[in-house]
Amino acid sequence: MKFLHIFAFLLWVSVADGLKCYQCVSTSSWGDCSQKEVTCDSRFNACAKVYAKVKRDGVSVTEYAKGCSTQEICDATESSLCKGQISGEECVVNCCNTDLCNTAAIQVINVIFLVLCAFLASVLMQ
Repeated sequence: MKFLHIFAFLLWVSVADGLKCYQCVSTSSWGDCSQKEVTCDSRFNACAKVYAKVKRDGVSVTEYAKGCSTQEICDATESSLCKGQISGEECVVNCCNTDLCNTAAIQVINVIFLVLCAFLASVLMQ
């Protein structure tokens, strides 16, 4: 019986949805970038958060962007997320790999996951 519980739990974990990230582009602030949640395509395994200062027609503009990415793009010495930036301008890329991790807010532990872990522990201790 314990094996059946463990198998069901592992099956449930293995069919989880794709990574969820915030997605947006703003020239105002990070505050404008916490509304739209997207489920990333299976080829993406990271959420990216990009801060860039660019020059457009001689005017310096600050851009904030969030979205789905790959860890390889995030780890690249010169990330393609910053390509096209004028030399000397600032571009900072931060990546993470948990659901909705590309926010400025403090992350809250998923209560359902905690309850499930407690249930699994009680079943295994019997």
